[in-house]
Amino acid sequence: MIVACILLGACTANVDDTRVNADGKPNNIMTGSDANPAPGSIANAGNPNPALADFIPVGYTDELQPMVQQLCTGSCHTGAPAPGPVTLNTAETLKAAATQAAAAITSGKMPPNAADKSEADKKLLAQLAISLTNWGRNEAYANALSDFTITWTPAVSGLANALCISCHKGDQPPAGLRLETQDQWKTAMPRILQAVENRKMPPKVDEVQGPRLLRYLRAWQDQGFP
Repeated sequence: MIVACILLGACTANVDDTRVNADGKPNNIMTGSDANPAPGSIANAGNPNPALADFIPVGYTDELQPMVQQLCTGSCHTGAPAPGPVTLNTAETLKAAATQAAAAITSGKMPPNAADKSEADKKLLAQLAISLTNWGRNEAYANALSDFTITWTPAVSGLANALCISCHKGDQPPAGLRLETQDQWKTAMPRILQAVENRKMPPKVDEVQGPRLLRYLRAWQDQGFP
């Protein structure tokens, strides 16, 4: 299992490219400068929450494969003669082309009709470029989100601080929902999952980041809230 050290809200921090902790083990802390594209590129299209874009860990089967199937392999990049020729229809072929594909999306070269895509697809393309970068750089080409060990500290507590605690704290929190401690999150998880799934909360989490956040919280729940 890969320990998911997700420090939300640290998008401007400087982290060495080696991403090695004091104990010599690789971490999976990403910074905005690592993965975020230049202003004006397609991969910067209207993402209201770059913290989620950068910091939720990336797996192939539950994140990359569905995005690639929707955006890249419907009529292209799926066997010979693929454009380039670059095939992207398996984990191995995507791994080999991940850096190239992320750069092509970020620069607006791919897909060829990027400018004509819907706003929803542009946001999905933005996330695909970031996820491809993160997947290969410090997430060891994980197969699925379940490959990560998701813990309250620092991962989920960082998420709570970035997205929830500014409102859901104190004696009179919205909807009577305090989210300051691990136990409060465990107790409230059915309500939290419903709110995320219905896109009611957190604010500014869009149609791309909402499902990613939902998968992440469900994975933490499935692991028993460590």
